Amino acid sequence: MDGSSAPFITSILKSGFELLDSTEVPDLFSRVFLQEESGAKIAIAKGDGHWRYTYDSPGRWPFIQSFESRNVDTDYADRISRARTFAHHDEIANLQALGLGQGLDVSTIAVLGAKGYDNEVRYPDEPARHKLLDLIGDLYLAGVPIRFLSVVAERSGHRANVEAARLLRQALAPRT
Repeated sequence: MDGSSAPFITSILKSGFELLDSTEVPDLFSRVFLQEESGAKIAIAKGDGHWRYTYDSPGRWPFIQSFESRNVDTDYADRISRARTFAHHDEIANLQALGLGQGLDVSTIAVLGAKGYDNEVRYPDEPARHKLLDLIGDLYLAGVPIRFLSVVAERSGHRANVEAARLLRQALAPRT
């Protein structure tokens, strides 16, 4: 594995798809919004698959990067799934000491240096794309196909993403 979801997508595409009944997202929510003290923000609305993520690394390169997809469903395989996980060069030893990133090494992640990438990247904005990849996976926990949502997020990680998925699921729950 290489820190991206591309190997999974390749296997899924090789296996093929079977069409099921059509799905619609109930009109039970207008917007879900999460804002945390850490600066993480996630806004979710019923939509058409327009997603945007802003990666913000205050005081460190690459500072701010954004990636936007007007159709996340069709863009996922080619423009998002290949984005690898990443780390700042000076964090790698500590992450490895904590037992994180097992099976990954500097040849399979994007390494962020002081003034640029320390290795070859797949996209010029790979951190923003990978954070969007994480967000897509985490929000999918709510059970809503990504093409039925429009999402704008910045500075979120898995914890905030999962909380946003919980809020989305709660907003979709039948009201009694």
